[in-house]
Amino acid sequence: HVGAALSNGAVIEAISHSRGGIINPITDTGKILAAAATGEPVVAATGNEWLADVMLSAYPKYTLSYALAAAFPAAVQAYYDGALEPLFTATVPHLTKIKAAAPAPLVGVILVAGDAALAVGFAAYSLGLKGVATLAVIAAAAARKGKKP
Repeated sequence: HVGAALSNGAVIEAISHSRGGIINPITDTGKILAAAATGEPVVAATGNEWLADVMLSAYPKYTLSYALAAAFPAAVQAYYDGALEPLFTATVPHLTKIKAAAPAPLVGVILVAGDAALAVGFAAYSLGLKGVATLAVIAAAAARKGKKP
């Protein structure tokens, strides 16, 4: 009930019910309540186990990926479904080994660089091939103009 305290001291502020497909479950906490049409919900992580320590920390809410998912949830979900899910499915075993072997500061740098790459990839995916080509032409023209005396 609203006002009840949870085991971690947080207080329930509101309760709502909805039913439908999940669209991009990136949350402030890295957790969601998941349930079937009947039965009690359970707390579930929104990320893969290999990255759970990162996804359950405060880090995600300060990333470009999080900001883009909050601003464009359906588009980010389409990007994930169409481009990222196949990539992550193929690479997670390797990424897990790299993360386990690398020193924590290097993992942090890789996460920040990966987040930037995901944001650039989202922009390219959203603009489509023609949009990316147009941006490349504009960038090349601007670079040429900047080099002329």
